[in-house]
Amino acid sequence: METATPAGLPDEWGRTRIADMLSNSVKLLPEILLEMGETSDAMVAYRRSLLRFSWCLSSSDLVLIMKSFATLLLYGGVEAPRASLGAHVEGAFTPKNNYEEGILLLMILLRIMNKEQGYFDSSVFEHLSFALSVGGQLDTLAHQYEALLPGTLSRPDRWYSLALCYAGSGEDLRALELLRKSLAATERPKDVPALLLAAKLCVGKPDFCSEGVEYSKRALLNMGKDTSAYRARALHVQGLALRSQVQVTSSSALKIKLHGEAREALQEAATLDGVDSSIIFDLGLELAEQRETGSAVNCAKYCLDRGGGARVHGWRFLALVLTSQERHAEADVVLESALEETAPWEQGPLLRTRAKVQMALGQPLLAVKSYQVLLALLQAEQKNLEFGTAVRGKEGETVEEVVVWHDLAQVYTELKQWHDAETCLEKALLIDSCSAATWHNTGLVREEQGQLDEAILCYKNALALDNSYMDSKVKLGALLWQVHGTSSLPVSKSYLAEALEAEPAHMEAWYHMGLLHKAESRKHEAAKCFQAAIVLEQSSPVEKFTSITPALLW
Repeated sequence: METATPAGLPDEWGRTRIADMLSNSVKLLPEILLEMGETSDAMVAYRRSLLRFSWCLSSSDLVLIMKSFATLLLYGGVEAPRASLGAHVEGAFTPKNNYEEGILLLMILLRIMNKEQGYFDSSVFEHLSFALSVGGQLDTLAHQYEALLPGTLSRPDRWYSLALCYAGSGEDLRALELLRKSLAATERPKDVPALLLAAKLCVGKPDFCSEGVEYSKRALLNMGKDTSAYRARALHVQGLALRSQVQVTSSSALKIKLHGEAREALQEAATLDGVDSSIIFDLGLELAEQRETGSAVNCAKYCLDRGGGARVHGWRFLALVLTSQERHAEADVVLESALEETAPWEQGPLLRTRAKVQMALGQPLLAVKSYQVLLALLQAEQKNLEFGTAVRGKEGETVEEVVVWHDLAQVYTELKQWHDAETCLEKALLIDSCSAATWHNTGLVREEQGQLDEAILCYKNALALDNSYMDSKVKLGALLWQVHGTSSLPVSKSYLAEALEAEPAHMEAWYHMGLLHKAESRKHEAAKCFQAAIVLEQSSPVEKFTSITPALLW
């Protein structure tokens, strides 16, 4: 028939038996080939049906064939033969593989359904959602949700789905705004999945962490009795939201209370779901923050044994806990093993941590080599980004180049290599000209060179750029009274008090506060401060535990 009637059947044959027979043949041939196991031939038959015989198919048959072909392309497991050049239209988009062709067919189907009022096949949208989600094209999926006609989905369902898309593409604030609409009193205020997603989006954001705690509490209140898995998720989110709230709280008493509540929530979550390594990992982080390093080591080892995406984070967490126990040599061995087992694009945080461990071991030259390797990796990654060939590990955290230059400047400062330290700071200044950390590190160099007045100016410039930069406040508190005498003691004490209020575990702040009390002949208070400094020095890791991303946010 294709050879005999290349332009299609004559109009007068439109309602004859021949036309019906041709229509049935077009529909049945791909299905018969599939039954015979000839998947490639079936794909060719589907494509030929749509390209050459769509004129003899009813609209419902055409939709059915397009849907069947799209699902075969996505789930068939066989790469479809390339279409002939004659089927290509100049200037039109040409799919390169099954995935692109299947998505194109599903999008065409959606457009057909949107034009025909009252007709919507939800399975088509489910297939499209799956394909775009697996391919990481969440922005495109969000556009498809926005293009759906009103009434196709309820407003809360549409908002929740859009929030998932935006959250997956990194637009957390936009997703949170949609969830607020969905959880309004006039919509679905008791929707547990939406409450949990909203709470998770608030984690790690200082301005929204208290809101995240409220969402998690609402989720727990609206759960049924037999929902232990859901309760574990909600408690996990609540624990991390409380932990985030600690970072924006100024009161020491409230910090202690929030740490206790966070630990309690995470422990209950671990009790309900003890096999979830992400809960155990985040519980370990909280225990490490509270200086319970023995239990934290057990959590880190458990997560490494279980795997589950904790390789880079798990190795680094274990190394930091070991350094807090003053087991720096063991931490170095752990990091060496981690570097052997991870891909180059995942090694950035591990290399930086290892360099700090090497500094703690009194090996500054080895630390310089580690930083040089890290800089080479960052530069290679930057080149790959420029050429569009970058490959980034899902679980690897990023290390900013400016931070590496700051660290390297500190190493050269300790080695008294002033020219190299200045060069590193110049490199950092080229990357970020308004960095408080750059001014602070410049102050460290000036202080080591004995230029105390210039160091004080550098620390003040750092605070002018970022008033919450506590390291500069500690340095000002230490230097002002040394340079200007006892008349500056009240100002120095206020700087140190602010730093300790914000970071009660700041070892250097306690030490300098002890020196201030000693200068004022307050020996008892000085002894307490020195004792706190010694305890913190013996239990502080080479990097803060807060530098590790919680497992919930991987």
